[in-house]
Amino acid sequence: LAILQIFNADLLGSGISVVEATVRGPLTEPDVQGRLELRNASLYLTGLPNGLDQANGLILFDRNRATVDTLTAMTGGGRVVMQRGSFVGFRGPVLLYRMQASADNVRYRS
Repeated sequence: LAILQIFNADLLGSGISVVEATVRGPLTEPDVQGRLELRNASLYLTGLPNGLDQANGLILFDRNRATVDTLTAMTGGGRVVMQRGSFVGFRGPVLLYRMQASADNVRYRS
């Protein structure tokens, strides 16, 4: 996941990601088909006090949407479980999302 820094210098990632995807069309409106599996991944974004550790799960890509099949992680000393069906949609400059999760024993420092 360290390759993510090429796309965003404020993003620090590590761990294993297994990607099986086909991308067609222009960068402004990509058509992505496939899947992303995370194994013991960590993601940190500059400016946010909490990052994600021990992220494991499966994200499915269908045209212009990334949908969570399973995704769990640790943050702030607790566990976060993303709800199945949560998604991020991308089309041109517009980003649509519906992310829902449950968190247990998570500390957040501002």
